[in-house]
Amino acid sequence: MSRVFIAEKAAIHVYDMDLSTGALTLVGEPVDTDGPGSFLALSADGKFLYSIAKPGMAAFRVHPKTSALTHINSVKCEISGNAHISAVKGPDGGVVIAAAYGGGGINVARISRDGRLLDIEPGTCVQHASGGSNVYQP
Repeated sequence: MSRVFIAEKAAIHVYDMDLSTGALTLVGEPVDTDGPGSFLALSADGKFLYSIAKPGMAAFRVHPKTSALTHINSVKCEISGNAHISAVKGPDGGVVIAAAYGGGGINVARISRDGRLLDIEPGTCVQHASGGSNVYQP
């Protein structure tokens, strides 16, 4: 068995997956605090899960035995329309980077050592000059 996190538009589901058959079994109730979902990033140590959320980004603690998710906090992003998220570990916690497809930019939030997202600091987000979605026109 392996534990799998699957996001939908407004919730995160935790499943057990049978690696020999691929069968999924739901574990617990979906988590919908602050409308998380769509895109997820698991921390390198597996202790935290980060997601796109209605205010911007959300952080969750992953229970070591059950993988149940506990909402830690959410932060508002400067640029709207997050469509991808990635977590990078660093000596003081790390960063979460979200690509804002809708708003045409990149949001960056620092991660504290306890897994919590720190408020986005001015100047850490980058707005692309050409705008949001569909900027590539061959």
